[in-house]
Amino acid sequence: MDSCPNHPNYHLGPLLGSPCDTLGLGVAEKPPPLSIGVHPNPSAGSFTVTYPAQAVVGTLEVRDVAGRLVLEERLPQWSQVHTVELEGAAAGIYHATLAWGGKRSTTRIAITGP
Repeated sequence: MDSCPNHPNYHLGPLLGSPCDTLGLGVAEKPPPLSIGVHPNPSAGSFTVTYPAQAVVGTLEVRDVAGRLVLEERLPQWSQVHTVELEGAAAGIYHATLAWGGKRSTTRIAITGP
């Protein structure tokens, strides 16, 4: 069977100075905004977070409305989807913050309870 041995990573960007580099055309690109999505919202405690791929490892923090840390998890580099399980969490509004280096983005999540 002939196939590509590795899955290509299309998020690597240009390789400056390479004769095959067609991405660096001298135009300064503005990075896309760091937007995140949560589905389903509201949920019973299990939801999926989607976000743009990042070149560094990130963190996900979920806090209740009082600011108490409920969950902290690692986000692998180049990932774009993360499943969160808040089993037994009390009904209410929670804040999910995703951070990679100096970049941060926060969204609200409504939990309907167990």
